[in-house]
Amino acid sequence: MEEQSKETGVDIDKLWLGIKNTYMETGISTLGYVYKKRKKWLLDKTWKLIEERKCIKNKSLSVKEAKVTQDLQEQYRAKIRK
Repeated sequence: MEEQSKETGVDIDKLWLGIKNTYMETGISTLGYVYKKRKKWLLDKTWKLIEERKCIKNKSLSVKEAKVTQDLQEQYRAKIRK
C-alpha cells in the first residue's frame, strides 16, 4: 500500500481520516447521539464504587512499577468485593 501512495501521490492516512470523519458527522447529524443513562435499579453508592474501580483500574494500567501496579490491583479487587 505504501508503494501505491507514493505512485499516486495520495496520502492514504489523510484519505481515511476524511472518509471516517464524513461517516461520523453524517451518522451524528442523521441519527443523533445517544447518551448513556444510568440504570434505575443501581444505587448512587453502587455508581460511586464503579467510578472508584474505574479510577483504580486506569491508574494500574498507566503505572510502570510492578509493586505499585500490584497494590492498585489489590485495591481494585477489594472494591469488587464490596
